[in-house]
Amino acid sequence: MDLTDKNILVVEDNLAFLEVLRDVLEMEGYTVHVALNAAEGHSLIQGMRVDLLITDMLLPDGNGADLIAALQERSPATKIVAMSASTFHRVGPEQAAQDLGVDRVLAKPFDLDTLLDLVAELLSAGSTTGE
Repeated sequence: MDLTDKNILVVEDNLAFLEVLRDVLEMEGYTVHVALNAAEGHSLIQGMRVDLLITDMLLPDGNGADLIAALQERSPATKIVAMSASTFHRVGPEQAAQDLGVDRVLAKPFDLDTLLDLVAELLSAGSTTGE
């Protein structure tokens, strides 16, 4: 299975970090779409198939939980990774993922190799069905 035909949406309000994430994922051959805020993220999920969402939980115009809920309603099989610098420190990563209804959580800062391994694992675990 060619994983490079998968659509990844990254939602992150820090432009420099967003560009790093996009560049690293594109170097692996993935098709990457980016959004700087929740509104852009909502717009993108309405117009495309998303195989993997990587989203910050704290966004300037909303939160990642709302974006996650909207995507899960539209495409329940989509894989989701939630990122935050503060949200997940109170509970462990498995509990945080379960609480949020996502596949994985990443506490910032994280190693980019860890992200790449996670992306490959999630995208190879199954394909989504979308429009």
